[in-house]
Amino acid sequence: MNFHPFLFAAMHLVLLLFPSFLSAEHNNFTDLTALLAFKARISDPYNILSTNWTANTSFCSWSGISCSRRRQKVVALNIVNLPLYGTIAPQIANLSFLSYLNLTNNSLVGPIPDSNTQMPHLKQLWLKENQLSGSIPSAIFNMSLLATLSLVYNNLFGILPSNLTFIGSMLPQIEILSLSGNHRTGNIPFGLSHCYHLRVLSLSFNQFSGNIPSEVGNLKQLRLLYLGANNLIGKIPPSLGNLTNLLKLEVGRN
Repeated sequence: MNFHPFLFAAMHLVLLLFPSFLSAEHNNFTDLTALLAFKARISDPYNILSTNWTANTSFCSWSGISCSRRRQKVVALNIVNLPLYGTIAPQIANLSFLSYLNLTNNSLVGPIPDSNTQMPHLKQLWLKENQLSGSIPSAIFNMSLLATLSLVYNNLFGILPSNLTFIGSMLPQIEILSLSGNHRTGNIPFGLSHCYHLRVLSLSFNQFSGNIPSEVGNLKQLRLLYLGANNLIGKIPPSLGNLTNLLKLEVGRN
């Protein structure tokens, strides 16, 4: 095939000016813009993001970022134990291959963006020990691959979905569900008994009311059950005696 001399010269110029033109690891514009949008909403007193998250290096080398080897797509965002202040940018949902998101123990405020529920590969979501407010987006219970949902010690309110069986059917892989230390109200859904892989259920220090559902006794893999410091009434269900893997049971201050 013969190229027109002008076309050949133009392609040569592109490759000279942009040597990464054919390289996926430096050409993932969607992930780059999503991370920069996250950075733009954050106040960073220790200047970790401002000095490390710069456009002259591949985002796969940035602090807290892990990428897949084959596609050079962001698969993990892990920034914990820093005084990051600000809100979670909705553009983070554009990290389409993200499977691990951990922003534990920062000072993030505002709501959990609805768009965060649109990450099809997300398996681990750790947002505990921040100052997040508002309700938990109901679509978060549609994330079929989610194995960990930890929102402990925030300012989240509202009830869990009223369609009780729906929780178990839409979170079939959930192993850790931790909502302690918020302002959740309403009853504990008996539909949680369909979360057959659940190992940790932590709902303490909320305002849950009503009875402890006897169906919780169906969670054969359960190891930790924290229901203390709520407004629960009634008896401890005898079915909890079926939890032969249970290591800790906490129901005080009800």
